[in-house]
Amino acid sequence: MANFGDFSSISPNCLGIEAGEYVERICRLLAEQKWIYNFQLTRFFLERVWEKVPEEVSYLASVVRDTCGKTSCSSVIDVGSGLGYLGQVLHHQCGLQVVGVEAQASHVHGAQRRVKSQEDKETHIQTMNLKLKDDPSSIRDLELLISSLQQSPLEGQSQSQNGDIKRDNGTCMFGLHCCGDLCPIMLKMFTCVERLRCLVCVSCCYHGMSVTDPDSRPSCFKNFPLSRTVQEKLKEVGRDFPDWQLNVFAMRLAAQETRARWACQSYEDHQFHTRSVAYRAILEHVVSTGRSCICYISGHLKDDWPTTLKAFVETAASLPLPRQQSPDLVAMEIKDLARGMTPKKKHEVSYLASVVRDTCGKTSCSSVIDVGSGLGYLGQVLHHQCGLQVVGVEAQASHVHGAQRRVKSQEDKETHIQTMNLKLNDDPSSIRDLELLISSLQQSPSEGQSQTDVSNRNGDIDRDDGTCMVGLHCCGDLCPIMIKMFISVERLRCLVCVSCCYHGMSVTDPDSRPSCFKNFPLSRTVQEKLKEVGREFPDWQLNVFAMRLAAQETRARWACQSYEDHQFHTRSVAYRAILEHVVSTAGKGIQKLKRKVTRKDAFQSFPVYLAAVFGRLTLHSDEAVQTEEDWKKYHDALQQSHDQWEEFFPYIEVITALQVLLQPVLETLVTVDRCLYLQEQGLKTEVVPIFDDSISPRNLAIIAER
Repeated sequence: MANFGDFSSISPNCLGIEAGEYVERICRLLAEQKWIYNFQLTRFFLERVWEKVPEEVSYLASVVRDTCGKTSCSSVIDVGSGLGYLGQVLHHQCGLQVVGVEAQASHVHGAQRRVKSQEDKETHIQTMNLKLKDDPSSIRDLELLISSLQQSPLEGQSQSQNGDIKRDNGTCMFGLHCCGDLCPIMLKMFTCVERLRCLVCVSCCYHGMSVTDPDSRPSCFKNFPLSRTVQEKLKEVGRDFPDWQLNVFAMRLAAQETRARWACQSYEDHQFHTRSVAYRAILEHVVSTGRSCICYISGHLKDDWPTTLKAFVETAASLPLPRQQSPDLVAMEIKDLARGMTPKKKHEVSYLASVVRDTCGKTSCSSVIDVGSGLGYLGQVLHHQCGLQVVGVEAQASHVHGAQRRVKSQEDKETHIQTMNLKLNDDPSSIRDLELLISSLQQSPSEGQSQTDVSNRNGDIDRDDGTCMVGLHCCGDLCPIMIKMFISVERLRCLVCVSCCYHGMSVTDPDSRPSCFKNFPLSRTVQEKLKEVGREFPDWQLNVFAMRLAAQETRARWACQSYEDHQFHTRSVAYRAILEHVVSTAGKGIQKLKRKVTRKDAFQSFPVYLAAVFGRLTLHSDEAVQTEEDWKKYHDALQQSHDQWEEFFPYIEVITALQVLLQPVLETLVTVDRCLYLQEQGLKTEVVPIFDDSISPRNLAIIAER
């Protein structure tokens, strides 16, 4: 059995340093790279979608007012009006008649609700669900709209409201942050429709313009260049530089922040930007070519990688506990007992049973308490294959009944497997319950079996009446509770525990730093090092996000994924984030009809995902009847978020790669803390990777003996 060393003297992965220094290295890496496990996709998306801030509305309203005054316009068409902020200012502050033109139905509904919420009973603000296109039909729609505006001037208002100069019935068209092709379309319409007196347009997202031919040079866009002058000059320069192209990359750069923003950034801002751009560029390339950056973590780093990235990868690769399954382990044969087990469960039970059998042999244990026993798979193997007396402790009553039915279905008329409906808690009463259970076990050995018979089965050594406590994938607080009980109850000879779901640990104070958990850290060593590093990084916290990452899949699984697997993961993460955002902000009346909102095949594309989602959700609103308009509102909100955020989807797998590198470091810290805590109580402790982590990612077994 693999033993990774004495935790009180050297690191578990044999770096040859003291445990305190080893823990400190881990803590420093986690503190420096906390953004990786704190990364929240929806917040990341929202920070990159430009919103119309009050300053933009106030300044543009002033410009539109003055321009309308100069050109004698009394009405305005707000293209891409959104929720109608600018239109309301122009109407209420400047006395202009306003019509908003908005392609997203959800924004139209929001603008209409906003207008209704105003105190004025009569208002001249309309919002139309209309998408302007580069075709004659859109021009006709616009001309009809202008006609209706100019035939219905504002009633009861003088032309000189708020000090504006006298206007007739001219119309102004304006747009704030018109994305992609929208600004060129507005320019073309303004040149075609003579009844439009003036145009005010602020562009954005130039890279969103339609591409006619990706290989066309010197420009690949439909609506750039528009002018003869620029067309001629592009051709002229293009003859000198035949491989030159103004492409999507050029337009994406044109839409980035200006010098003013960049100049006022701090040193830390520039450092973060450097890291994020470098990591994204390199890891994006690795993922896009179907390879994984994980193949480089064992020292095979690229020479052209930035120093910061190489340092991070090297450090993250050197610190974790070994995860490759111990070569000394041999799976136990469980042929007839494997009925009902999944391949994963069969793998786990066969190897854990082998470890428990050997540990019980070394510590002279004849009985086992299986904590969180579920349907009793492990207990049955330990009893029938190893001759151990087994009691399962299970908090879920349904699992207890299932385990009892499974035992009865076996051919043996007499069996020594019990399952109790009991939840272990971190309190004295649970310790008393456990002591009583051990007493009953040690007073009632397996009937009809001599100790010699038991010891000789499967080559086990002699046992007396010792008891072993075992747990397979103990969630949240259960592993720390088992560790505390093992320390307190001397009649327990050994402990074998495989943890999972670290994020399920109880949180004492969400704002507590550097840890917010009741049962982490447990050891004095980790407590001291967390405080020490926390003084240097006062905003650092090992929180639920950190523990959730610690419980994710390991490098072994991620490294063998194909390009298609990575693409699927990107879509599934993005689509779920969009749904979560819309439901949390605009869909409080939405409830699930089924446990899973979608199946795996729903992630082929966003339209397929939406169809699956709406087939598994129900709408509970204040109104008695669910209308088609209600559903359309949510559908449009989801589609709009997708359209706004889609360009940022490539970040997802890049961030995932960084998280995969950090995952084993986090899990190692939790595992080492628990081992050190046991050693501080004078108990012999080791960690063994007992499963193949590509099959069962939570494969670290803590084994402690008295």
